[in-house]
Amino acid sequence: MKMARARWANLVTVGVAILAVGIFGGVARGQAANGTGLVPADYQRMRSVAQAAISPDGKFVAYTVIRYDRPGRPWPQLWVFDVASGKSSRIGGEQDVAGSPVWSPDSKWIAYNGAAEGKHGLAVVRPDGTAATFLTEASGTNAPLPGMGAEVTWSPDSKQIAFISATPGPETADATGDPMVITRYMYKPDAGEGMTRFNDNRRLHIFIVDVGSKALRQVTSGDTYEHSVD
Repeated sequence: MKMARARWANLVTVGVAILAVGIFGGVARGQAANGTGLVPADYQRMRSVAQAAISPDGKFVAYTVIRYDRPGRPWPQLWVFDVASGKSSRIGGEQDVAGSPVWSPDSKWIAYNGAAEGKHGLAVVRPDGTAATFLTEASGTNAPLPGMGAEVTWSPDSKQIAFISATPGPETADATGDPMVITRYMYKPDAGEGMTRFNDNRRLHIFIVDVGSKALRQVTSGDTYEHSVD
């Protein structure tokens, strides 16, 4: 019990240190560069940490760094922290978008949403950044769903991944026809819903992909939403 508490305390310390460096590092550089405190240009240098996930074996921490140096909304990059060495390494290239890390039960793979093999979608990568593999496309919906749980989860043997992706609903054809028929409306949409009053008519369903073969199968269908897989 004492060893478990000490180990957990060390991991929490690691997380706090990563967070502090991520948030304040860019700001400090901006202040040092001009000696006048914060200026508007410093906003693009700021970084923040999100979505930290500890590997099941306790050896690594996968986390995302949120950047603000592109037009539009902030964007994430995936990093892995090695607890033993104290070193962090980025997954992918300098401009690659990646986030939402989920560890396989055997700690050998990280599933994530982002870029791999020149494509963007559900992918996996080794903790050391090698063998980045694109598995399949995955899309969402702007429908306002309350409190969704896990959108990606591994099978216990680390061979398959269940995930959520959207498919067209029965209203889609009419909403894109001529005349355009809108039957689903959104109340007070936010930026995450696309800042539009029109529901995209897509439904969330459960899919399963085999990591080795990339074979994909859809598990649920119909005029419903499924989510929070385990």
